[in-house]
Amino acid sequence: MAHLLSNWQLNGIYRYATGTPFTATTDATACNCPGNGNFADAVAPVQILEGIGPGQPWFSISSFAVPGPNRFGNAGRNTIRGPHLSNYDFSLFRTFAIKERVRLEFRGEFYNLTNTPQFSNPSGNGVNVSSGSFGVITSTLTGYGNRQIQTALRVTF
Repeated sequence: MAHLLSNWQLNGIYRYATGTPFTATTDATACNCPGNGNFADAVAPVQILEGIGPGQPWFSISSFAVPGPNRFGNAGRNTIRGPHLSNYDFSLFRTFAIKERVRLEFRGEFYNLTNTPQFSNPSGNGVNVSSGSFGVITSTLTGYGNRQIQTALRVTF
């Protein structure tokens, strides 16, 4: 039994990153400046609510308003941060001696072991602040999917 349970190699990689910054913007029609973008007006401090999904804003959308006619909004660039990223990858390996010159290696690799969803930034860029999707997270990041498991056997002789 000790022969099966000993000599395993375990590896893990944990990645944590803060959310990426983004800007609350609005339609440039009110400022009468075709071809330009426009920031929203910041009317109150932004509170991060951490809502995810339809009807659950990530931040307090009442903190922003459409600027008045013929002027640009006063909200600063990249003043809001999206959700953080947390990911754990894990692997385990073991080599078994079959004969003197023959070895069998078992490999197990687990990507996103905890199956944690990685959400993208909420809608805030190029959207009128009065729209229903403003401040709402509607998608996940590409490249960080669901848990993936792969196993392999390798014979060397």
